[in-house]
Formats: sequence, structure tokens, C-alpha cells
Amino acid sequence: MSPAEIARVSFASAELTGAEVLALPDAVVQDRWRRRLHAVPSLRAQRFLVEHADVGGEPLAAAVAAVRPGQTGQIYSLATAPTHRQRGMATALLARLEARLVDAGCAAVQAVYRTDLRSLVAVETVLAKRGWDPSRPAQYLFRGTATVLDTPTFQNLTLPDGCTLFDWAALTLRDQAALEAEVGRSIPRVLSPFQQPDRLDAACSVGARCGGVVAGWMLLHRTGPEGLRQYTSLWVRPDFVGTSLALVLLRTAIERHAAATPDGAGLFEVDAGNRVMLNLARRRLRLIPEVTLRVAGKRLRPDRVGF
Repeated sequence: MSPAEIARVSFASAELTGAEVLALPDAVVQDRWRRRLHAVPSLRAQRFLVEHADVGGEPLAAAVAAVRPGQTGQIYSLATAPTHRQRGMATALLARLEARLVDAGCAAVQAVYRTDLRSLVAVETVLAKRGWDPSRPAQYLFRGTATVLDTPTFQNLTLPDGCTLFDWAALTLRDQAALEAEVGRSIPRVLSPFQQPDRLDAACSVGARCGGVVAGWMLLHRTGPEGLRQYTSLWVRPDFVGTSLALVLLRTAIERHAAATPDGAGLFEVDAGNRVMLNLARRRLRLIPEVTLRVAGKRLRPDRVGF
């Protein structure tokens, strides 16, 4: 932008909850992130740092971040109105947001974004201008249908001795209390079975009991178009790793999903470092990643260990 144009721009800072951001109909934020705010109640309650710019009350651009556990800043949205792109607005707002994150005590900042973004090149250009480290794959998003049931992987599977399957909707309060006590210990928080309960597809989700104790689950959540499900959390107790239990749970969930929808179309994300699940998806189920989630980072305070 020219000096004259910059002089007309009004920059403002705010701290808002996700719900308050949604209540601003003219706010310039990415549509994908706005949909995520609608879908995830915990995000609507979280407080965000917001930087925005306008001219004469007309929104030009906005940048949104939050301080995550471990004092790491997380960029959630970086958007510019179509008529004002390629004029340095996003770069300017990102710089302001980085400064606020430093003031909030953050040693580093990161952004996770999908490779199917229409603005992918623009986003990576802005990050490079601000001196961010090159991005790297964080997760792969696979899409599959019930046809994966025809692969050799799912043939001739049997439950381990002493194990039975149950509808996840039948999880007892006693089971729930026992599992909640193990989240963050034997159960990784990212695989907690209690995330996003309002989106859980209890009819397709399945659990396993072995010796009377919950030993695993495959949970599905509703997402996107009707019938599309995300295979969110597959977990088995450590002593059942290497057995057929995980595959039986996955097969059963796919069968239930296929019975409830036309083609059983499903999505699941696999961390880039999870070689076991990547091998299952790519080689054994013969799936090709549809989208890659990439993570980029920047150290904000050289005196601290950063991202």
C-alpha cells in the first residue's frame, strides 16, 4: 500500500471469545475457521487475540491467535478482504499479533494449515516475509469408503480371547470414570474418548471390553456433508498393541458406518510421525492422502527455547 493509503487505515486490537468473534458478522476471518468455531464449543469459550484493520468502517483484514498450553502462540486465522489482497495488510497484522504474543509471554508461535487452502501460496508468502521457519508435514488427511473392507487387511480377523465388543453409547458411568482417570496417563490426551461429545456418532462408534475392562475403541464424529464421518480416535490398551483388536474395532466401525450411509465415506487424520498408522492407511488400505496439514513456526524470543 502507498503511504497515503496506509495513513487511512485504522488498526485495532481486541481480546474476544470465539463466540464474540462469531457474533461479528462483518469480521474478516477465514470461512474454514468460522465453521470450526461453530462446530467446536470449547473454541467458542476460548479467548483469542484479534488484530484487525479497516478504512472508514470497512473491514480490510484480520488476524486471530491464542496462547496455547506451554506458552506457545497459535495462529488461527489470517485473512484479507479480496479487494485488498497483495497490499501488505496480512503481513502488517501478523507482525502486530506476534508482538502481542511476546507481551503475553510466548516464546514461539506456530500455525497449522491445510494444503487445499485457496490462499495457500499467499499464506506461505506472508509467513516467509515474517521470517518463519519453513513448514513441515504435521498430519495427513485420508478419505476412504467401505470398499476398504475388501482389502486383505480386514479378512479373517478374530477378537482376542476374553474380549467382546459393545456399543459406545452403552459406556457405563463406572467405565467413564475409570477412563477419565487414565487420560493423560496411559491414554494420550489427543485420543481421549470424551472430546466433542456433541458431534459423536454413537451409533457407529464401538468399544471393546477385555476381562470386564474397557480395552479400546473406535470413535466417529459427524463432519461436513450428511453421511461423512471422521474416524477420530482409535485406541487400544498397551497390552493389546500388536493383536487384532485395533483392526477388529476399525472394521466394525466401518461396517456400521456403511450400513447407515450410502458409501460409508469417512475421513481420518494421521500424524506425520505415526509410521504404524501411515503404513496401515497407505499400504494396507491402499489410500492416498487427500490433504496434508502443515505446521510452520517461529521463535519469538531468542533467549528462550522456542518452537
